[in-house]
Amino acid sequence: MTPDATVQQYVEALFQLLPPGRYWRRADRLTRLANMIAGLAPELARVHDRFLELMDELDPRTTVDLLTNWFELVGLPDPCVPESLQPTTPDEWRANIHQRVIAVGGSSAAYLETVAETLVGSPVVITSGVALPFRTSVNRCGDRLNLEENSYIFKVEAPAATTAAERAQLECWIDRIKPANSLAVYEYTL
Repeated sequence: MTPDATVQQYVEALFQLLPPGRYWRRADRLTRLANMIAGLAPELARVHDRFLELMDELDPRTTVDLLTNWFELVGLPDPCVPESLQPTTPDEWRANIHQRVIAVGGSSAAYLETVAETLVGSPVVITSGVALPFRTSVNRCGDRLNLEENSYIFKVEAPAATTAAERAQLECWIDRIKPANSLAVYEYTL
């Protein structure tokens, strides 16, 4: 079938699917059968065309009917982005969805630094495996100097000049994309 199936194409295709033989060639049966096929063909052509439209809905760049389903799939509207900066038009939403679908992430410090620098607009340093120091008033004799849980802590150092809104957005994004078994500690001292 061609991309835009016509009723006539379906009528011809259905007749070609009939088995060979005298039974199907009798005029009275052929008339009734032709009427039935003529009645089925428009619906089959409509379903065919709707299926092709649905294929366009699978691509976030061309979706219309399933746009709200895409929102749910990729987590939009984004809780980490202020409402004033959220997309407003369907084309902006489609571009945002497409960007999220093709984004290649990771759990490396380099990836997290790239995301953080994009949000803050200046260099951000992420140090992984930051262990909390042994403290005499907290720890006891015999305690390990570095507990195993501390190896999953990483420190995010951002510029001290970042605003409260930028800090909130940075912390929201990092907490959302960091590995689930890790803990981020934030310092604004650069």
